[in-house]
Amino acid sequence: LKAVILNNSKIIDHVYVTPNVPAGVKIEGMQHIQFKELLEMTVALRPENLYPWITGGAGGGKTHSAKQVAEALKVKFRSLSVCAQTTAAAIFGYQNAAGTYISTTFRDCYENGGLFCLDEIDNGNANVLAALNSALSNGHASFPDGQVEMNKDFYLIATANTTGNGATKKFVGRNPIDG
Repeated sequence: LKAVILNNSKIIDHVYVTPNVPAGVKIEGMQHIQFKELLEMTVALRPENLYPWITGGAGGGKTHSAKQVAEALKVKFRSLSVCAQTTAAAIFGYQNAAGTYISTTFRDCYENGGLFCLDEIDNGNANVLAALNSALSNGHASFPDGQVEMNKDFYLIATANTTGNGATKKFVGRNPIDG
């Protein structure tokens, strides 16, 4: 994952036109001052299976900006707030006792297209994030019901309160992210 830093600076409102984004896309309401860079980065990194990681304090507009990127790309938006108890099943789904596959919002975006926001990634379990890394970097993933190819219109934005180096004075429960 690559990093772009969003902070609590002022927000502005305007129309964005970037490569591979429909011309004249208008996002309603206010945008973060770095929204255009986030949108461009999301589009530019996707063919390389790389994804933006945005950091900042609580209430800085990280998740809101990710949702607005989905609006600009005209794809559905889904998110999952990650914590130490978030399991691989919360991301990849599971087969219930009857053998029926129970899907997830990540699977929906991964298979059918959409922007998935992995919210508070620095709060996640390293083992679960390692499994997710495989799905994001290889263009296909193992789900409980079989292999699935990544949709060409799948995007992911990770949000965090830290840069992935572990706890800070303000965010004491955050985990360091494996290299």
